[in-house]
Amino acid sequence: MLSNHHPSSEYLTKENQRLEDQLYHGVQKLKEASLGLRRDIKKDKEGWERMSELFGNAGEMLNQSVKRFDVMKQTGGVNVTLYLACFMFFVLMLFYWIFF
Repeated sequence: MLSNHHPSSEYLTKENQRLEDQLYHGVQKLKEASLGLRRDIKKDKEGWERMSELFGNAGEMLNQSVKRFDVMKQTGGVNVTLYLACFMFFVLMLFYWIFF
């Protein structure tokens, strides 16, 4: 009579266990990678939110500056506008000379 422990059934059991272990380790690596990706996405989202807030603040400051410039232009006339334009031109030229 044949017993239940054929060499082929033992081999199949070991092979099945090896493949099961391999699958388990693959799933663990995939799980770790997905958790790492989740952390990276969360950190990037926080960074984008901070940048958005900073740009919002910069936009508010720019709007206030434009309003002040309009008031100055209306009260000071052409001379103030000309002096301001010359000042901005020389500042830009200075930046160009320093950085390029």
